[in-house]
Amino acid sequence: MTYFYAILAAIVIYMTVGGVWFSKSLFGKEWFKHYGQPKNMAGSMMGAIINAFIVSCVLLFFVLHLQLVTFFDGAILGFLVWLGFVATTHFSSVLWAKQPIKLYWINQGAFLLSFVLMAGVISVIA
Repeated sequence: MTYFYAILAAIVIYMTVGGVWFSKSLFGKEWFKHYGQPKNMAGSMMGAIINAFIVSCVLLFFVLHLQLVTFFDGAILGFLVWLGFVATTHFSSVLWAKQPIKLYWINQGAFLLSFVLMAGVISVIA
């Protein structure tokens, strides 16, 4: 049952960070100026929840496999997963699709914060 709570908490973190990060108070104005408003917001939100669930399950797997129990150890895991798999693969959009570097960092900031917090919380709960 603790795994369920760990995943649920991580999903809430992912969605909350995204909601705040891409609000008009922070980086939403710049992000929406480039990408525009999603045409199907409900579908986009459901996709984000599914993404959050998958990321949470993978982070839980690593936390359990590595036997992490502190927030700090989980946060390091979240940083390394972000750096090794997210930041690097998404950088190809800057290299090949000519995505502005500013938008890359807006997106990566949200991923980095989400992954660090998610893995840290999963480590403590699981």
